Amino acid sequence: MKGVISCREAISSKRTPTEPSSTYEFGTGYCKYELGVDKFVDGRTVCLALGQARFESKALQERAATLGCAAAWLSAYREHGVFAPRGVRGRFAVIVFNGDDSSAWLAVDRFNTYPLCHAASESTLAVATRADEVSIEDRSIAPQAIFNYLYFHMIPAPQTVFSGISRLEAGHMLHWQQGKVRIERYWVPTFAPDKTLDLDVSKGRFLEIIENAVRTEADGTRPGAFLSGGTDSSTVSGMLCKVLGGPAPTYSIGFDAAGYDEMAYARIAAKH
Repeated sequence: MKGVISCREAISSKRTPTEPSSTYEFGTGYCKYELGVDKFVDGRTVCLALGQARFESKALQERAATLGCAAAWLSAYREHGVFAPRGVRGRFAVIVFNGDDSSAWLAVDRFNTYPLCHAASESTLAVATRADEVSIEDRSIAPQAIFNYLYFHMIPAPQTVFSGISRLEAGHMLHWQQGKVRIERYWVPTFAPDKTLDLDVSKGRFLEIIENAVRTEADGTRPGAFLSGGTDSSTVSGMLCKVLGGPAPTYSIGFDAAGYDEMAYARIAAKH
């Protein structure tokens, strides 16, 4: 197996374009990674992890705190197999290359915060966080991808702009071994409304869920919120004020076009 991985943080104040990448060779492959990527090596197995994974298992939480997120991911993978992400929340992308049996496993979170693009053959799996960094010989443009971009203003996963290069969909994992690729969804959102709940009780529970979510994301960070003046962003920004105990840092985007600019609504929400 040969793996070429170029992982980088989507948003990182520490990284500059001049910072070098590192290459780690393992058995029949190698991986390339940059600052912001957590690496853990055990024998001929290497794990690379991006993001802020939140493990439900206390044992894995402790392992992540002491040895790093990649070490916890490798333990989760060895214990639970390819569906290890079912016990993990938060934002993440993880890759495990096993030099002992020439296999690879990768997964992304439920919203695909850190994309993973891949190209597989009988002898090689190439992975990168950008489609144009996946190491393949034939990098031709996919005509359907151009049509999709012009029609949808985006290229829906699993397709990318290049033929032969795919992007792992949100809530999915991929396992590769001896040229065989297995892609499966590990998480499916479920909706089971309880129509017997009292409206006042439901409203209180709804606010509690939002506050807990905002508090979790703001914990130990310097958070900010996008504020358009609409219901969603105004609610999150207001809850962030409550969590921080003071005004929340927010930002807005204005457009010099009638019908598109929402700055007036954002200012109303900011003054509230």
